[in-house]
Amino acid sequence: MVKLRKVLVFISVVLSGLFTAFGVYSALDSDFVYKLGVSINNEPLFSGLRISILLISLLFLACVIAILFTFKKGEKNKEAIKIANAGGTVSISAQTIETLAKLEAQNTPDIYDIRTDVVDADTKPVVEVRAKVPPTISIPVISVQLQDSIREKIMETTGTDIENVRILIAGIVGPDKK
Repeated sequence: MVKLRKVLVFISVVLSGLFTAFGVYSALDSDFVYKLGVSINNEPLFSGLRISILLISLLFLACVIAILFTFKKGEKNKEAIKIANAGGTVSISAQTIETLAKLEAQNTPDIYDIRTDVVDADTKPVVEVRAKVPPTISIPVISVQLQDSIREKIMETTGTDIENVRILIAGIVGPDKK
């Protein structure tokens, strides 16, 4: 989906550039649009020029519509975690768990560019944390520390036991991030 979005954005940018160049050229040459209009008007209905203009316009419209649909977010409808207790049922959104995990990761020193996601929001959710660390940090040590602190924070705040906290070190940050 990401590659498709990049291709669609690229095509839209190229077509927008062509339309912009057309607009600038027509603004500089006042007879250009008139001459183009006359030549299009003199062409038969199914001529190559008219069909080319129609196809380029439809391609541009299709790219814009496709881009709008690829940016549609489906994350707002994530499941909630349901906890049954003596008083009834409590629902905690997956976004709440993600936020707690991100806040806890931000409180851990030497963790940067944090992204969190709840993969499974049934009774025991799985939390994924993507982050970057400096090259001076031991990745296994910081990962275990981060897993434990996130699991404890979520258990303390929501009463939900996290089945798994997956840590993905997505890269190394330079010394300018410190």
